Amino acid sequence: MKKILVVVLALCLILGLAACGGGGNAPANTTPADNTANTNTTPDPGSKSGGITRGEVNGNTYTNEMLKIRCDLPSGWIIYNDDQIAVLNNYTKEKFKDTSVADAIEQTGQYIDFCAASNSSGNTINLLFQKNSTVLKLMSDKQIFEAMESSFKEQFKNSGITINDYKIVDGEFCGEAKSILHINITTNGTTLEEYQIWVRPDEDYIGIITFTFPGSNDPNEMLGYFSKIK
Repeated sequence: MKKILVVVLALCLILGLAACGGGGNAPANTTPADNTANTNTTPDPGSKSGGITRGEVNGNTYTNEMLKIRCDLPSGWIIYNDDQIAVLNNYTKEKFKDTSVADAIEQTGQYIDFCAASNSSGNTINLLFQKNSTVLKLMSDKQIFEAMESSFKEQFKNSGITINDYKIVDGEFCGEAKSILHINITTNGTTLEEYQIWVRPDEDYIGIITFTFPGSNDPNEMLGYFSKIK
């Protein structure tokens, strides 16, 4: 699962930045700990800037007030805690607590706010933020995904990762019709399915939610973990 998570996070970063002509390195990896009683990610004074805030975790539920979404995970899923999220963002825990989300995005190009993995299936869910741009504000999600395709494929041409399929599908997320990016890749003999959804409630930032699983599976179960909050 460690190798899968590294690939997943690298893909998310590349996919998120491809339309902007950017790129980045895969974040450092860490193994999730059992956090059945997890109550981390309570927002601190440095966690708010420009309307963007960190989400909160309580047990196996992640809530993000800015995105107006809630993710309720069943037994067997592990949500990464603050220490692990800090490592994924290439920060020490202390620096992580003192760094706003906006500042983190300025420094690294993206900010991972939520990451969870299933111990039994190898399925993963993560949410990261990146800065919006004038160009992206004028484009629909479908147009962005279409523009990302050639850049994304170019970056992986000589990486040992085979892109088997890249398509945009119509779906529903938290009761709203959405364009969803679906890619199928093979890396080191493992086939991964990835579905990516963009949520844009703030003019300055984009929330990118990614579902990834090995093999061929129906993403509807993981989509069903999310609900809209008022």
